[in-house]
Amino acid sequence: MIVQDSYGDRTVAFGMAGGPYLAAVLALRWPRVFARFDLAVYLHASHEARAARLGQGRGHIDVRDERTVRDTAYTERFHAFHVHGMGRRHDRLMVLDSSLSSPADMAREIADRLVTEHAPTGPCPGPSSSTTATRKEREVTVLDPPPATSPSGTDRTWHPWTPVQQTERLTLVSGSGCHVSDDQGRSYLDLRSGTLNATVGYSHPAVVEAMRAQASTLMTWDLAEVSTLPARDLADRIAGLLPGPQEHTLFCNSGSEATEAAVKIARMWHWIEGRPERTVVLSFADGYHGATTAAIAATASPFRREGAGPLPEGYAHLATPRCTACSDGTQHEECRIPGTEEWEAQILAVDAELVAAVLVEPVLSVGGVIIPPPGRLAELRALCDRYGILLIADEVATGFGRTGAMFGFEHDLGATGAAPDIITTAKGLTGGYAPLAAVTVRADIYTAFARDPLLGGLRHGHTTGGHATACAVALAVLDIVEGDKLVEAAAARGAQLLDALDPLKERQDVRDVRGRGLLIGVEMASMELAGIVARTAQEQGVLIRAFGPVLTVAPPLIISEEEAEHGARVLSDAVGAATAGGAR
Repeated sequence: MIVQDSYGDRTVAFGMAGGPYLAAVLALRWPRVFARFDLAVYLHASHEARAARLGQGRGHIDVRDERTVRDTAYTERFHAFHVHGMGRRHDRLMVLDSSLSSPADMAREIADRLVTEHAPTGPCPGPSSSTTATRKEREVTVLDPPPATSPSGTDRTWHPWTPVQQTERLTLVSGSGCHVSDDQGRSYLDLRSGTLNATVGYSHPAVVEAMRAQASTLMTWDLAEVSTLPARDLADRIAGLLPGPQEHTLFCNSGSEATEAAVKIARMWHWIEGRPERTVVLSFADGYHGATTAAIAATASPFRREGAGPLPEGYAHLATPRCTACSDGTQHEECRIPGTEEWEAQILAVDAELVAAVLVEPVLSVGGVIIPPPGRLAELRALCDRYGILLIADEVATGFGRTGAMFGFEHDLGATGAAPDIITTAKGLTGGYAPLAAVTVRADIYTAFARDPLLGGLRHGHTTGGHATACAVALAVLDIVEGDKLVEAAAARGAQLLDALDPLKERQDVRDVRGRGLLIGVEMASMELAGIVARTAQEQGVLIRAFGPVLTVAPPLIISEEEAEHGARVLSDAVGAATAGGAR
């Protein structure tokens, strides 16, 4: 329940629910509501720092010791709240009698006390306030949020990539910084950034404010008909961040859509240029480029392909640049990693004159955090140039700082001055705050579409592609990435985590520990073992992604040195507890 009231020209909001700590959940779950108020109530000690950061002159109320308060609420029958405002602190507790059983009654009592106890000392906390807080004579408005579960008590969500019979899962209700909290009040250090997208952490006030400001001005409009300032500015910003000749960006909604658009652009470009036979797209066999029908055709994984056919034609696969013997755990004297020789043979086997593009990830994330050896992407760039093939870099997981460079391809191509022809981005673009993806192309590819005989432009797009609010969010996220030097931070914290996790290689059930920046993989001997480790870590308050036999460690780029140290220790302990064998 969210209750709002007014004091002079200031607005006060506070949340109450059945438990004395759920106002924090409400405040974080409905930030757009709380962002309108000058004073917000938080009933969770761990969110005090975040409430202060929300700032903008807003005050807040929070519980100083959640566990103690929760216990005393049921044993000594009172609720204690610590009250303070921005820039000044009230040292006394506000104690409410337990007879105030209704959340609304408790909220009204807090409001009355705020006026009678604190108004004499000055204006109600809030930006540019010059009016002594005086309660308006009107009814308090009570806004009830939607129920946490359906009326039947069942979860009717169809959870993707999840067994239907899996009924036990976390219900997350809030997040702050690198931590998320569930509906039982437990906090978790998120070492997976949701799904590699929460790059600037949760509830960042600058991002929340950017979203609120744009949504309250113009939420969006169809870019097929008009321009919007956020979309225009974001396309310009992306072009400025890229080191190569990429100048124009098409916006869509997800990484999968970006793959579809990139493939379509590549094929249509060849068609416009008089090469309609060039339709084949090559990609690494272990790559992952999305879940749509054409995107899964770009992977050789049976797990993703089986039962989804008939898949579209025009896709073939290149050998993944990894040592299969290392991954299989088989004995071998020397690692054999595919490169130019194998790839050129595979291109020629398909017929180079039929190939439109090569689509690859600089680091294969879902495929197991596979990092090609130095120089391999440059080799692929040279092959594409030799045979007139476009190179598409899938930076959905790696773009905007994740690998310790602004873009993953820069690790390999940066020194050569070369770049991909088309680049797709998504996850880190908006930091998980809004769905948005981008396809950025060379200037000459863009201008070629003026010669499309049917439209004179690109015959592709989506209603909400380049959503103005999402673009405003992306601009705020990029401000944070650049302003807070998160690319450099990702490199530093990634090195710290790799150093801390590297000793795990000595365990017989750990195949490898590898990573680049804050995209790290701990490869276990089996998928089952990886799942056990992830569940053990979760029980200790750390969330890690287990996909196949690989544990992916990819925390928000804002992770602190102390949080990284704690996360590495919990993961190492979880591996130790889950593995029966000792050192090799």
